[in-house]
Amino acid sequence: MNTAITLVQAIRQARTRVNGSSKALEDVCTQLDIVSTSLDLVQHESRLHTTGVETQVTAITKIMEELKTFFDQLRRDQEKHKIRQFAHALNSGDREDKELVGILTRLSGARQELITRISVVHVGITGNLHDGFQVAQKVVMEINENVKRTLGIQLLIAERLQTRQLVTTEIVNLEEEDVNMLGLRTGGNERAAPELDSTNTSSDVNNLNWHNNKMGDEPRIMVGNVGLGELETAAVVKASIENSQFGKGAGFMVGTVGKEGAKSFNENFWKR
Repeated sequence: MNTAITLVQAIRQARTRVNGSSKALEDVCTQLDIVSTSLDLVQHESRLHTTGVETQVTAITKIMEELKTFFDQLRRDQEKHKIRQFAHALNSGDREDKELVGILTRLSGARQELITRISVVHVGITGNLHDGFQVAQKVVMEINENVKRTLGIQLLIAERLQTRQLVTTEIVNLEEEDVNMLGLRTGGNERAAPELDSTNTSSDVNNLNWHNNKMGDEPRIMVGNVGLGELETAAVVKASIENSQFGKGAGFMVGTVGKEGAKSFNENFWKR
């Protein structure tokens, strides 16, 4: 985390030493401001430090290292041609400009993925499928306020608790529809392969049988329904995933998402 934040400042300084007038060059500082805001939130909110979030911070760090190397090389090239420096300035459409656009595009995508992983972090939750889950509502809302103020989004779990119109600020028992909507049957906050519960099912038929498959990076698998108004009447969703390999950044959801959480789910789950 410290490396990423230090890189932001280093890139800002490297940018000032490069001549040019391309749009990508002008956008660098704006991109850095956006990324820096997200990194600052994660740095100061330790309860967001899940494996998925930390992995994405590492991915962002690698892209920024590439951006820093790009500017250092560009500066060296321009210094070699000081007499003709204007001709060697970075301009829109140049080879170097296209390279910069590519790096910034990947950086923006990596930041969006970080926001997605933050939104599905299951803060304040304790328990398991067998004994049930509980959540510290006060903790969730406190972190959600920081996330909302900084990133302009809400945690999925906070949106779910808001729909229940709870009065207490103490420990809240999660209901079955909460568990399904939050993807707790899938280990969703770490984007791991689903740990499926074999109890409390209304059917012996799986909605998905996924066996002996191999996938690349960042697959998204959703089994269930999104936007249902009556969660209590929704059929139980079941899946069987065995002997399969998934690449980096895999996202799984096995369950039902209510209409209150559908917008946030669709905006965040499918992004890469």
